[in-house]
Amino acid sequence: MRDKYTDSIRIGIVSSINEKKGTAKVVFPDRQGIVSMELPVGQQNTFGDRDYCMPDIHEPVRVFMDPEAPHRGYIQGSYYDDTRLPPIGNANKRYTLFKDNTLIEYDRELHTLTINVPEEGDTSIFVTTASDINVLSAKNINITAGENLTINVDGDTNIHTTGTTNIASGDAINISAQQPIHITSGQVVQIQGAETTLVVP
Repeated sequence: MRDKYTDSIRIGIVSSINEKKGTAKVVFPDRQGIVSMELPVGQQNTFGDRDYCMPDIHEPVRVFMDPEAPHRGYIQGSYYDDTRLPPIGNANKRYTLFKDNTLIEYDRELHTLTINVPEEGDTSIFVTTASDINVLSAKNINITAGENLTINVDGDTNIHTTGTTNIASGDAINISAQQPIHITSGQVVQIQGAETTLVVP
């Protein structure tokens, strides 16, 4: 026979979610399919820092019910078992695989952060700030685009290097400006091509 304390942890399946309130209803198959009231979904932080992550409908979850007030409780989270194994088996990794196959993974052993967004659909990545964005590396920074690379700047664009600056293209290179273009060097400036044309109005 169950008592109210050993019965406080229950296993159920999410039947509906309330996205705005951060709650969900859970059906308990081992209790003749009884459906709970809306229960808060446990989050990592909700006060200063605030997290938000909701379970999917039909997702198995573990639920804590208050033994002193059986109508109150909260969803502790989902879990893996023999029918749903973890997608990886490496304790050094923090891993999130989204339903659309977007992957965010950090490997604390190799010190690598991997973000992989699938090609299907109109995929965008946004980084927005009212302040500076700094990208620093002790080694190389590589930017590769399968199509166009566009940089739009409302102010000045400055490129400073202590070594050689190479600009190479399999097609034409166009430089245009509504104001004067200045090329300054402490040494030789070379412009080479099968045809080199300078047009001065």
